[in-house]
Amino acid sequence: MRAGPIKEAVLSGAPLNCLVVGAHAHPGAFFNYYHIPYGRDDQVIGLVDALGIDEACVFSFAGVNPDLRLGNDLIAASTSKHPERLHGLVTLNLNCPES
Repeated sequence: MRAGPIKEAVLSGAPLNCLVVGAHAHPGAFFNYYHIPYGRDDQVIGLVDALGIDEACVFSFAGVNPDLRLGNDLIAASTSKHPERLHGLVTLNLNCPES
């Protein structure tokens, strides 16, 4: 199967001439379930810069497991600091509609 132009550019080390969006990133160090060693906002931005990612969709592990409100508040803070780079995904728990 022939590689597409994006794959060819990546494999050759050439710059991409398109918007690159990372679909999965986690700001906020949450220690109970997952270790996120580079979870500060500036570290997340540094990592996506190093990987050539223009924008990233982010959500918090705090919201996935023990605390929806804390996780969503962390994402709101991160995305408000970097609205052009980070796009927040809200965490919902349909089993806890009051949260």
